[in-house]
Amino acid sequence: MKKIECLCENVKAEDLKKSLYELDIGGFFMDTINAVAFKRDSGNSQVKFVERPRIKIEIFVKDEDVEKTVQILLDVIRKGVFGDGKIFILPADDVVRVRSGERGPEML
Repeated sequence: MKKIECLCENVKAEDLKKSLYELDIGGFFMDTINAVAFKRDSGNSQVKFVERPRIKIEIFVKDEDVEKTVQILLDVIRKGVFGDGKIFILPADDVVRVRSGERGPEML
């Protein structure tokens, strides 16, 4: 089981929702965030802070669904330019359904 975190432009939110719905993953978390980037001018010690609105999506998927999920995210958000975003894939050891106490990837 994996946790996939995607940080991208917030203008892609509706497209992402539609595409992820087709995965039949049960749901995901989406939040609006502010990303701060540090820009350094070449040859200059001055640092600029660039703040941009982004969305953060958190998805928990079974191991066999990771590549398919990442590819859908890439298809929707990639434009091939600086600032497209990042996708992080992290291990998720367990999941517990609070209502029943059941555990395991079947709870996704």
